[in-house]
Amino acid sequence: MDNDRTGIAHMMVRPEKRKIRHLSLVSEFHRLGYNSLAVSGLAGDVFPRVDLAFEKVVAPKFGFASIVAEFSLRWHPLILPLLSTNRIGREFIEPRFKIFGDIGDPVFEAGEAVRMANAADDRPLLLTVFLSGTHFPYAGREGAAWRRGDDPVPARYRWYPTPYEAGRVDPALFPAIRNRYADKVQHVDQVFGELAERALASGNTIVVIASDHGENLYEMQEGSHGDHVFGNQQLATPLVILDGRRDVVPRPVQNGVEDPPAEEGWPALYALPDLVPTVLRAIKDGTEIVLPRREVLHLQSDIIIKQFNDRLLKGYRLPYPELMDLLELNYEIGDMVVQKRWERVVELGKFRALLTPRWTFVYSPGCREPRITMYPREATDAASPAHSVDRKHPAEIETAWALMQERWGKDLVRRETCGPEGP
Repeated sequence: MDNDRTGIAHMMVRPEKRKIRHLSLVSEFHRLGYNSLAVSGLAGDVFPRVDLAFEKVVAPKFGFASIVAEFSLRWHPLILPLLSTNRIGREFIEPRFKIFGDIGDPVFEAGEAVRMANAADDRPLLLTVFLSGTHFPYAGREGAAWRRGDDPVPARYRWYPTPYEAGRVDPALFPAIRNRYADKVQHVDQVFGELAERALASGNTIVVIASDHGENLYEMQEGSHGDHVFGNQQLATPLVILDGRRDVVPRPVQNGVEDPPAEEGWPALYALPDLVPTVLRAIKDGTEIVLPRREVLHLQSDIIIKQFNDRLLKGYRLPYPELMDLLELNYEIGDMVVQKRWERVVELGKFRALLTPRWTFVYSPGCREPRITMYPREATDAASPAHSVDRKHPAEIETAWALMQERWGKDLVRRETCGPEGP
């Protein structure tokens, strides 16, 4: 779902903006005669929220009923731990309340995908499987951390980062949190590997494995991925393309690309929004799948929920309410949406980024200077505003201003001095 194509720029869009079937790339597969199915855990609640033209969707809906059900099971301090730390309990709850991060298991999601694929008709099949195990709280029961015994004690059956709470996470827990995440990556990788082998064995199949974002694991003393623009570990994600079509023999191209490195050895840029159109074109033309290289990439945060709190970004944010204060229950669709009065503020309050092969530029909507900060692309634990090298590169900063204003407009990327109520 490319937001340039659909106009959807965050997850909690209002009802009138959700009917985008005619703009979805899934519709392009339908024109080629494909069936289309989508399966997801908690991180894929956008699938039932927005009409992307899938013929069948099995995914949680982050609506009012789900929230009430979750809180009802969390009310007692023992019920959820008891049910979520054994397979029988998880199998009972997970199909009903997939929104639970504590219970999510990629094995359940993959099993549902296999059942749906086996029951599908004879048309060629577009199957989208979004495994959520690597989304916090990294709550799987599989992995080496439990065998090592180094899981953090306060997170015995779940781990919730505390980026927008008053207290800091104890740095002594950082290694255990990273181990938990690494174990979930291994578990998800194993599940995807089994799905890929099963799919390729059926013949004439393309398997694409990608990620929507990476994860901050307290490299900058903060966790999760809420802003999506700070730290290369959020922006650089893996991509695996396994082309098992009968009539196409892929050339031995490194990582699905054939362009040389850009800018004197710096890595080239490739964009996930190019992935589905490239696969579609390859299917239509019977050619190899080779992603086009981008000269620059433009990125923007979702609805900011202060995953990086004011210890790092004080003054760089706009002072507007937290996520749940921005939302309201829409009774017509039974789902949470951004209140109409906050729609404009949500867009004004986004961090926006420009990536080149060598540099990352981040525009901050708040009033603190510099409004555009600049970091080397490889920066991970030195990529917050305090680490900006903007003063050493005034010409590059001016270019970034021009490119961002061209992309998003001067009303969203503002240079004027802030007043007492913000930009």
